[in-house]
Parts: sequence; C-alpha cells; structure tokens
Amino acid sequence: MPPTAQTRDAVPPPDPSADPGGGAAGSPAADADPPVVRARSARDLLAAVPHLLGYRPRESLVVVCVTDRQVVGLVARVGLDDLRGGSSGREGRGAVDRLVAAARRVGTAEIVAAVHTARDARTARRLVGPALAELALVGDVDPWLVAPEGYRGLDCTDPACCPPHGHPPADLEHRAVNAALALTGRAVAS
Repeated sequence: MPPTAQTRDAVPPPDPSADPGGGAAGSPAADADPPVVRARSARDLLAAVPHLLGYRPRESLVVVCVTDRQVVGLVARVGLDDLRGGSSGREGRGAVDRLVAAARRVGTAEIVAAVHTARDARTARRLVGPALAELALVGDVDPWLVAPEGYRGLDCTDPACCPPHGHPPADLEHRAVNAALALTGRAVAS
C-alpha cells in the first residue's frame, strides 16, 4: 500500500504540567499556540502512535482519525480481545460503537488503523474486520499491521510494496516525525 501523499498536522493536546503558570488566561504559555508536527504519510502517523499514546501498544487496534482539515482529531486504542468481547460478542460491539461514535464526533475524513499484534495477518484481519467495516462508514480506512518483525499494509498482497514479513520496525523508529514529537515533549514510556 503506498502511503498517502497529503500532509497531516499532528497536534498533541496541551500538557498542563508543562505550564508552570497553570495556563491562566493572559499567561504566555496559555496564549502560545501548541507546536504543530507535520505527518506526511500514513507511515508517519504509524510512527507517531507511541508518542501520541505515550506507550507502545500491544495486541491492540489503534485508530488515528484525520479530519477534513487534515488535522489529527482522535487517537484511540482498543484491545484486540475487547473487540471480540464475551461469548455473545456484545462487549466487543460496545467497544466498536464507542470508537465509531468518537470518530464521528471529531469529524473524521480519513482513518489510519494500525493492528499492533504478534498474531498472523489473517487472524488479525479476522479480529478487526467488523470494526474496520464500521469505521469505513465514517471515513476512508487505511489498515496496517504492526508486528514485532515488521509492519505492512494489512490487506496488501504486493511483495514489492509490502514484503511478506513487513518493512523493518526501525523504519518507524527513525522517522522525522518521531524527533519532532520528542522535541514537543511527547515521550514514550519504557
């Protein structure tokens, strides 16, 4: 899957602990615009996920919702087992409904959906398929698989674009967007 060419602005929410003045109106910190970090592709957004969440997700579906103004409006994580739910599947349905409602509230136009798992691509696709179908009713969905051995388009079958074991994980670790997010104070917990 080729990365999308449009520029997206990933604007992390303000960090109240970074403002020693408490963010009172009229203070320099309250009046300053939050730093803007440009993500130029779906791969940049994949790389930004740990910084935006504050940790590296595992066995999760992470959605990055991009608004029609090309701004990240929502980053949300749902455990893969939570998507499946109990024997009735109602719990999983509730998680998907909440995720879809949140994506609609922010005015989502595009969604980069990353399945972070050590499971094989077919199992991952089966687990997230219903959620991705619901999210597709909100915006264009670009699904990715992020596994310990590499990352790739979840549905990509072109080995020239997405090698069978994926692109090296280091490719996501060493992108300019990571450095820019680190400079804004976004850290990834160990």
